[in-house]
Amino acid sequence: MSKTYRRISDSDQQSIIKYVSDLAEKNGEVLSWKLLEKKFGFTRQAMQAKPRVKFAFQNAKEAIRNEGKVSRRIGALSHEELVKKVEELEGYVKQLEEREVKWKQRWQRIAYNLRKKGLQVVEVDSSPAGGAELPNHQEADKILRLVDDDEIPPPLS
Repeated sequence: MSKTYRRISDSDQQSIIKYVSDLAEKNGEVLSWKLLEKKFGFTRQAMQAKPRVKFAFQNAKEAIRNEGKVSRRIGALSHEELVKKVEELEGYVKQLEEREVKWKQRWQRIAYNLRKKGLQVVEVDSSPAGGAELPNHQEADKILRLVDDDEIPPPLS
């Protein structure tokens, strides 16, 4: 006997989130994944796999626990602010991924040119002889800046 499960659609997610939010506002209601499983027919695992549903559930549990007061950690940012922050972070990740591709291509060129000169990357990428110390981060940054053509994107604040 095979059970068939339907996928959680966006409208299902909205319904679950609204129900969970309403329970949090009523305060005193019991909120559990079992209750949601019975009401909506999805497994706990399926609902927890949806970040918006999971966030709404955690937010509601905390609001119920704190008698309707949402913690500053969860309630400090509005939905729009969170969406904006996610978009910023996605842009930053994209910049870093592009830099990684360029970095890999650059090191492939370096490895190719080393081999052309009769050297192996292992020979060049070894610890300094005689126990000499490598330059610290700031010194290495100054040296690499001379040969680097692109700046590393600044961290987001």
